[in-house]
Amino acid sequence: ALLAGGMPFFALPRAVEHLLAYVGTRPDCCGAEMEHVAPLLAAAVSNAATEITMPESVERARAFLQRSHRRPVTCEDAARAAGLSTARLHALFAQWFGMGPGRYLTEIRLGRARERLAGSADPIAAIALEAGCSEQSAFSRAFRRRYGQSPAAYRRENRHKIR
Repeated sequence: ALLAGGMPFFALPRAVEHLLAYVGTRPDCCGAEMEHVAPLLAAAVSNAATEITMPESVERARAFLQRSHRRPVTCEDAARAAGLSTARLHALFAQWFGMGPGRYLTEIRLGRARERLAGSADPIAAIALEAGCSEQSAFSRAFRRRYGQSPAAYRRENRHKIR
């Protein structure tokens, strides 16, 4: 799989892997051989990217988490919505998103919290509760870990976005 920041985009067919291995062993093949290799490689990678689609069960779980981010949700709930076992759901989320469903839900919640911080004057404590944190300090730690600054600092920098 091609990786960017540890997250897979798509799997490569074995033939493409072999072609890449061949090109990698031939640093001198940037001349005439590359004229033939580059179009083959581009076509194979393009086909690989369009042929592989996310399983419907993963899409159901992702949509369930998107809809349910405001309420307490367990991985079991998401697995049930997808029609999968919890273990299979974890494996598929790791494959498609590079993280488990719990982390994925946290990312959704922190993203929504970030939008609210920039777009409302709601108290940070209320935003923390909606993000699934029972204490503002836990929310602040998670927000700082994800975005590199406290919720209050982020709000101050983005005050102009508040409508």
